Amino acid sequence: MDVYKRHDLVWISDEGKKYALRHIQSRVPPVSDTDIRALIFSSPPIPAIVRRQETARNAAYKTAEPGLLQVGFSSPHKIDGIRIRIASEVPLDCIISHKTPFDVANCEKKYLSDSDMLEALMDAGRRYHTQVGCFGSVALQIVTGLPYRTQN
Repeated sequence: MDVYKRHDLVWISDEGKKYALRHIQSRVPPVSDTDIRALIFSSPPIPAIVRRQETARNAAYKTAEPGLLQVGFSSPHKIDGIRIRIASEVPLDCIISHKTPFDVANCEKKYLSDSDMLEALMDAGRRYHTQVGCFGSVALQIVTGLPYRTQN
């Protein structure tokens, strides 16, 4: 069984996406159900991001349950300067594939205009025996080709 860590990207089956849609925990900014559905079922597919698995001690949202993975969906679109984000959960058996931030850093970077900067960081990491990973907007842009990165 795979162990998923915070910031990993996970691709989810249609059944898992339907589950996520029924178990929304938060949405920022407040967006319509139509917008949420469009994000979760987007084309090209946008992977979910593994978020902190809530426990009784740190629960800001619903506590993680066995067999479920707490995830977030992040849109390349913004409303009033705020990126659309959705918190939900999916059954572990609905995860089709995943990539760690280190896997993403080793993907082809054809969607990054400044990939030479990332390659320089990865070269430095190799020299100093340190892994370099990509997460957040950079990771989502690398794997989807959608315009996640901005100048801000």
